[in-house]
Order: sequence, then structure tokens, then C-alpha cells
Amino acid sequence: MTGKTKKELKSAEQLIEHMKSKGIKFNIVSEKEAIDYLENNNNYFKLAAFRKNYPKHPAGEFEGQYIDLEFAYLKDLAIIDMTLRYTVVHLALDIEHHAKLQLMREAEAHNEDGYAIIKDYFESLDDDKRSRAESEIERNVNSIYCGAIIDKHKEAYPIWAFIEIVPFGQLLSFYRFCSDRYKDKKMQNTWYQLMACKEIRNASAHSNCVLNDLTPNSAKYNTIMML
Repeated sequence: MTGKTKKELKSAEQLIEHMKSKGIKFNIVSEKEAIDYLENNNNYFKLAAFRKNYPKHPAGEFEGQYIDLEFAYLKDLAIIDMTLRYTVVHLALDIEHHAKLQLMREAEAHNEDGYAIIKDYFESLDDDKRSRAESEIERNVNSIYCGAIIDKHKEAYPIWAFIEIVPFGQLLSFYRFCSDRYKDKKMQNTWYQLMACKEIRNASAHSNCVLNDLTPNSAKYNTIMML
């Protein structure tokens, strides 16, 4: 790393002092309890991510310090964040399942040849995206969960097999292809919702903080349903 000051690894006691210098208070959770929490339950880097949700003094004696921010608030947010992540992963699995069901219904409604639509999808991809899609499937060729499906259909994938062997991101690429193929505005709007779902699902599955920025207008995708 160049151009950035490296930060030293600090003990829990040193981190408490650092937080106090930033205006974080320990009236609800004592400093001793906070030290125990940092040593045994959570790390400072993840806990500190939630500070972005709280305002700082804009000027005066305490300029730059947080306004009435208690360590207990950060701790509570960390617990809420963990609970939310577990819930999100569960919901995302259901959403992925129903996205697959919708793709099958749409294919049947449009009298698709189950093989031709996948062939057309791959042909619609540029070389890089096609290579990436093929690599994602090939990585699972020895999987005990879907390797047999890949081996059986490797010469030509039907839609019912394809949607079961690709990761969520590739599934959503195919979903977008179908929405364009059918000129379906509702599907196109749903694709944006699914993209937002994918991002928070991935963040939750990798134990990233999801409540670290609750400020207005922070959404990446427009997920308002178009009627």
C-alpha cells in the first residue's frame, strides 16, 4: 500500500481509548464490559462500521466527535445486523427458488424449446461473458450435488437443468435475457429487484455488515414496482 498511513493493531483497551477520543460513550455498557465484548464477541473493525449511521458535531469544542453515541448502540446494531443477515440468507433462497419457477412458467407460456432457449442465451453473450458462464458450470463438474446433472447434459443444457447448475448471478443474467426476449416490462423491473437481492444475499452470506449505512438515497438499484 502506498500513499496511505498504515494503522497498527491495537489492543481492546487501546481501542476503547480511541473510541472515547471520537466521542463514543460508555454510560450504558461499561469500558470493562466493552473490552470483554471486543475480545470475545466481535471485532472493532466490524463494530466501527455502524458509526456511519450517527452524526458528528459540525463545529465547536467537540467538532468531529459523535453526538451522544453510546458503545451500547453500536453493540445493539451489530446484533440486529447479525439477525438480519441470517434472515436475508433464508429469504434469498426462497426468492431464488421462485425466480426459477417463474422462468419455467414463462418458458412454457411462450412454447419454448427447452434446449433452444439456452443455446440462444449463450449465443447472446460476448466472448468474455460466455467463457465466464461456461467456467462457472465447469467448476462444479465434480460436485456431488450437481455434477451428475452437468455430466448428463454437457452436450446441450435444457432450461430445467441449466437453472439448477448455475450460480445466482448467472441465473439473473439469464433472467434478464428472458425479460428482453419476451419484452416483458414487469420481468425487467423484477430483474432490478433481484439484483438488489443478490447483492445483499452475497453480503449476508459473507458476513459483511448490511446496516452500516442507513442514510437516505443509498440504494444502488431502483426497485420501485412499475405498474
